[in-house]
Amino acid sequence: MVGHAEARRGGLCAVGGRRLVVGVLLLLPFLSVSAADGAKGEPKPLAKPHPYLVTTPPLTEEDFQVFVAMRKPCTIETNGKGLTEFAEELSKLAKVEVKVDADELRRAKPRAIDPNVPVTAKYEGVPLQTILWKTLPPLGLDYRVKNGQLIITSRAKCTRHLVTWKYPVSDLCVSRGQFDDLVRQVHAMMPREAWDNLGGYASLVTDTANRCFTVSHTQSNQDHILDFLVQKRRK
Repeated sequence: MVGHAEARRGGLCAVGGRRLVVGVLLLLPFLSVSAADGAKGEPKPLAKPHPYLVTTPPLTEEDFQVFVAMRKPCTIETNGKGLTEFAEELSKLAKVEVKVDADELRRAKPRAIDPNVPVTAKYEGVPLQTILWKTLPPLGLDYRVKNGQLIITSRAKCTRHLVTWKYPVSDLCVSRGQFDDLVRQVHAMMPREAWDNLGGYASLVTDTANRCFTVSHTQSNQDHILDFLVQKRRK
């Protein structure tokens, strides 16, 4: 959340393009924010709530802009470039601030991670979030979104700073059976050991009456769930 073989690049580009169009169409109505939303310098909440997502705390305009940027297609090729330089290049491509949490990486457990660990990646026309999903985990890395910044940090830190999102899915689930099936699919998307019923850090709570479920998980996994639901709505 290393690069794919050449034979899969075309497929990735096509999927990335479709996801970008759907994601941006869903998100665009919520870009405008009133000047009265908050004092200068304070985080501004979105002018309108997102129709398919309720975040705790409420989603801010700054962070929302990062989520939009993460769906932009990027083309990047690096063979052993340091992580910091890799982040700087992503910043320029997506026009969003991408930072490396160097202090946390040096303190990472069970072993420290070099903030300039070599990165090898090759992608063409692929959404930024897909590049992160595939490039960071093999290096023991993950990402967070905070104060309008995309922060690359250790996977362990992300599990200590979970994101809580509620997903209303009544438009996707007419019956109780459809709702239960969708929840099972979402649950199965994540590593089993991460869920709290198996001693993990993440949780999923259902509200069958209102056809919604609430997930506490890492930022990257929440983005996976949201992307999954976007694709469901696209069909």
